[in-house]
Amino acid sequence: MGDIELCRLFSLSEEFKYVTVRQDEKMELAKLLDRVPIPITESLEEPSAKINVLLQAYISQLKLEGGWAQLAEKALNLCKMVTKRMWNVQTPLRQFNGIPNEILMKLEKKDLAWDRYYDLSSQEIGELIRFPKMGRTLHRFVHQFPKLNLAAHVQPITRIVLRVELTITPDFQWEDKVHGYVEPFWVIIEDNDGEYILHHEYFLLKKQHLILPEKYPPPTELLDLQPLPVTALRNPSYEALYQDFKHFNPVQTQVFTVLYNTDDNVLLAAPIQGVGRPSVLSLLY
Repeated sequence: MGDIELCRLFSLSEEFKYVTVRQDEKMELAKLLDRVPIPITESLEEPSAKINVLLQAYISQLKLEGGWAQLAEKALNLCKMVTKRMWNVQTPLRQFNGIPNEILMKLEKKDLAWDRYYDLSSQEIGELIRFPKMGRTLHRFVHQFPKLNLAAHVQPITRIVLRVELTITPDFQWEDKVHGYVEPFWVIIEDNDGEYILHHEYFLLKKQHLILPEKYPPPTELLDLQPLPVTALRNPSYEALYQDFKHFNPVQTQVFTVLYNTDDNVLLAAPIQGVGRPSVLSLLY
C-alpha cells in the first residue's frame, strides 16, 4: 500500500462519516489541494478529500490565516487526534493511565457532555458508571484535565484597530507526572462570524508563574462601625480641636487607630466630599 492509498484509507475512517464539505470551504480546500505533497484523487465534493487535505496540511505545516478560521479549527482538532492517538468522539480520560478499558467504554456510552463532569462529585461519577470504587480516581483525573477560564475586554482604538485584553486563569489541578512543567495552548481570536482569524499566538502555561497583584485592586471596604466619639483622643487639649462635632465620621472612625495609636505609614485615598480630611490629618500630629 502506497502513500496515496494510506492517506485515502485514513480519510475513510468511520469517525469521519459525519464530516461534510460546505460550499464556503471549497475555495480554501482547493488552495490547499494544490500545495499538499501526496496527490488526492477524490473530488473536493467528497468528505474524504477534505480529511485528506487537512491531514496533509497539518503534516506539511501549511499556514492557515485570513478567512480560514473554521478550517484552522478543524486542522487543530485533527492535529490533536493524531498527537494523542485518539478520536475526538472518545472520552478525554483516555489520555490518563490507570483507567480500565471497560470503564472508558462505559463513559463513552453515556450521553453526557464533558463539561458536565466538572459539576459531579466523586460519588456521582461512581454511580454514573456503576463502579463506586472508581469515582474518586475519575473525579481526580477530570479536574487534572487542562482547562482555562478566559475573560476578554475588547476596546476599539480606531475603525480598523481593536485592543483585546485577555485574562487567562488556569482551572485545573497541576500534577507533575501528568503535565510536566508546561502546558501549551493556541490562542485564536476570530471575528464575530467565526470566519476570519484576527490574531493567533502560541501560549505556554508554566507550573510556576509570577503572581502579580490585580491591575486595579478594589478599594478597602468601608466597615459598618459604631461612630467613634471625640473623647477617644483621651486628651482634653486635643478634644478641644473638634468642638464642631462629637463623633468622627465612618472614614475617620475606621482609620483612627492606625493614625492615632501607631507610627505606621498610611496611604489614604478617598472622595473629596464627606471625608473630613483636615480632621484626619490632624490625627497625625
